[in-house]
Amino acid sequence: LLLLIPFLGYTQINTFPWTHDFDNGVGLDQSQWTGDDGDWLIWSGYTWSNNTGPQGDHTTGSGNYWYIESSSPNYPSKYFVCQTDTFDISGTPGQIISFWYHMYGDSTGSLTLHAQAGPPSGPWTMIWSESGDQGNSWHQATVDLSAYAGQPEVRLRFSGLTGNSFRSDISIDDVTVNGQSGSATSSSSSMIYSEDFEQPVGPEWSSNSSTTYGRNVRTISYLSLIHISEPTRRYAISYA
Repeated sequence: LLLLIPFLGYTQINTFPWTHDFDNGVGLDQSQWTGDDGDWLIWSGYTWSNNTGPQGDHTTGSGNYWYIESSSPNYPSKYFVCQTDTFDISGTPGQIISFWYHMYGDSTGSLTLHAQAGPPSGPWTMIWSESGDQGNSWHQATVDLSAYAGQPEVRLRFSGLTGNSFRSDISIDDVTVNGQSGSATSSSSSMIYSEDFEQPVGPEWSSNSSTTYGRNVRTISYLSLIHISEPTRRYAISYA
């Protein structure tokens, strides 16, 4: 099955907050990376395999999300890379990036976020990472970009590494790039850049509490799936 995934053009952004919504069928840019092992996909509902991946997107449970499918041949230790457009934050200090991620499966690998300032040939610096099974829930990460204040060219790169079996799907959703004064903070209600995706998880779900953790001020929030009425997997073909 061939999935044709449109992606963002390589453009420069200087107006904030910047919102990229996967609901329009447009993913992050993957054209800059030819040495990785495959492509991220826009998806909705369940992923292909049991005991890995989300049942639905973070935003509503019925939208889209951006994810790595780890079924064969995408394991073991396969590398998937995508990146944002270029941001000009030379006149807007206090920028942050906030996003939600889902890493569920007993073989889950790792997800990292890198930043690059200056020309596209410059070095990339890791500014956030997570690894291993984080449970069947969405978690929020908020990362302070103040180290790049004054930079006219900043790019952000998501890199996912699958584990040693098909139970290592990795997803992101509701990505936000936003100006914020002071230190970076995070809460489940402060989303401004969102990355969502479309399809139902079932008739009943509820929103639960959030807890803030120290590293990069990450907020954990989750949905409790009370009942899933459809045991069959849902499949989504790309958006033209």
